Amino acid sequence: MVCPRCGHSTEGKDLTREQLRTRIAQLNALIASLDTERRQLEAQSDAIVYPVLSLPPELTSLIFIHCLPSTSLPRPSPLEPPLLVAQICRQWRAIAVGTPELWSSVALSDSHSPDLLDVWLSRSAQCPLNILLDDGDVERACKLVDTCKPYADRWEDVQFNLPEEALLGFKDLSRVPLLKRMSVSRRGMYGFKEIFEMTEAPLLRVAVLDVGPGLEFMLPWQQMTSLTLAKSTPGYTLLILKECPGLLALDLSAVEAATVWGDEAVLWLECLQSFSFPSHFCVALDHLRLPQLTHMSIRETMPFRQGDADALRRFVVQSSPPLQRLSLHLKYPSPQMLARCLDALPPFLRALELHCGNATHVRPALEVLRTRSAFPDFQTLSITGGRVFDSDYAYLAETLEARCVGPSTSSLKAFSLWVQTYGRADAQRDLARIRVMPRFRALAEAGLRIRFVVAGKTSVEPEIWMDTLVEGDFS
Repeated sequence: MVCPRCGHSTEGKDLTREQLRTRIAQLNALIASLDTERRQLEAQSDAIVYPVLSLPPELTSLIFIHCLPSTSLPRPSPLEPPLLVAQICRQWRAIAVGTPELWSSVALSDSHSPDLLDVWLSRSAQCPLNILLDDGDVERACKLVDTCKPYADRWEDVQFNLPEEALLGFKDLSRVPLLKRMSVSRRGMYGFKEIFEMTEAPLLRVAVLDVGPGLEFMLPWQQMTSLTLAKSTPGYTLLILKECPGLLALDLSAVEAATVWGDEAVLWLECLQSFSFPSHFCVALDHLRLPQLTHMSIRETMPFRQGDADALRRFVVQSSPPLQRLSLHLKYPSPQMLARCLDALPPFLRALELHCGNATHVRPALEVLRTRSAFPDFQTLSITGGRVFDSDYAYLAETLEARCVGPSTSSLKAFSLWVQTYGRADAQRDLARIRVMPRFRALAEAGLRIRFVVAGKTSVEPEIWMDTLVEGDFS
């Protein structure tokens, strides 16, 4: 055979020393030629510049920042930015590593390494930090806390869902000059009793505390505008609220029954505009005055009793709040419960949101709303979750028609329904919806803005049957 590259014949195995030396010289010449060709090709390859790599590094950096998720914190995943863009090529990696904003936010859950957190935060330069740590392993969580603490002077928004042994690592941390929002929840068993003092937090305005009994926080309460307390004792809750005169939003949705408030003096929260509380908390409403309240949210933790309705009615009379929006999270719904609640409210209610459990039948709520004409300014209605059966769709259309065009009309402007279907009757419900859809379209053409979403049990995305709402309809 003859080599196609150098022309040397490989036939004949017995070669003299001179022939071998000649062959070696030929191969050396061939290697030098190939090396020259390789360098030429490399030079040509290096001269090729992809358009995206010709962008100024500052612009590429800005594009990377816009790749970050807008509704959640980035997670350390090679399939998501910033790690994704950092592994494309050397140039992109250098730009990504040199862009502190890409590393100023991070969410770490179970199994992420503390070393990874240290590398991540070390790239953030002097940027304010948004950090979420959610880990149930005590040893790893403690290491995450130790890694996170040296950066406390740059915390801006932190969320810690950790075992109490790990949370104790923050006990001696008092100075957090950039902190604006903090959320702390305790995982696992309760056992320790400690006090956390974070008094040097001049920018702190929002706190979410779900730590249960035993762990108490001393924060600059007087500057708080939004506060969420969960699993807190009534006494501790009252003690905190007395020091929060500037609160705009308060969530006590998981606070224990408040009967121990007893004969405490009335507490005035002059600035509070949004208040969320469990239904069993109604017994404490006699001790609250909220003259600026515009949004009330009630989570039904036990059947709504007549005594709860009476307490709610007294609260409305005593506080005279300009209440415009009511959110009800229904667990034990009944026409009587909803009627009692609505009858206790001021007549200028403008928006009602019903959040129903999966086993909740929506029809009882519709029956109450259909007969209620006491809210002349009622404009928006939203129903989320719950069960809607075949005949309910026609009844729903009749209810909306009565609220929009009936003789005792209110000024309903927008309606939203989000339900999930179950079982073998889904096809029949589809037929029921199809039959009644012309009536919904007629309402939409008459000016009612409608969002009608149905999620099947096995479907990945919910199905939007109608959507004529505009931004701000339920704000």
